[in-house]
Amino acid sequence: PPKALGLSLRDTPDAGAEVLRVADDGAARDAGVTAGDRITSVNGARTPSAREIERAYAAAASGANLLVGVTRGDFSAQCLLAWPEVVPGLVEL
Repeated sequence: PPKALGLSLRDTPDAGAEVLRVADDGAARDAGVTAGDRITSVNGARTPSAREIERAYAAAASGANLLVGVTRGDFSAQCLLAWPEVVPGLVEL
């Protein structure tokens, strides 16, 4: 089975979702996501809600890739959450 996403998120209107907590054993940690990051896109869809992010990851767990846009302060990056493995690290945009 796929690894859990491992994120606690809070919706931020018109800005995506803020990462409140990242589980040590989750796919998001493997990809380089940290608490305080803001998820700004999922597969090109801008400003996703926490629920939309969870749904997209569940769909990706069945075989699709999930390209996630992340903002950390002034740094914007993307990470790839893919099943069966996560590509580690953020790639600067």
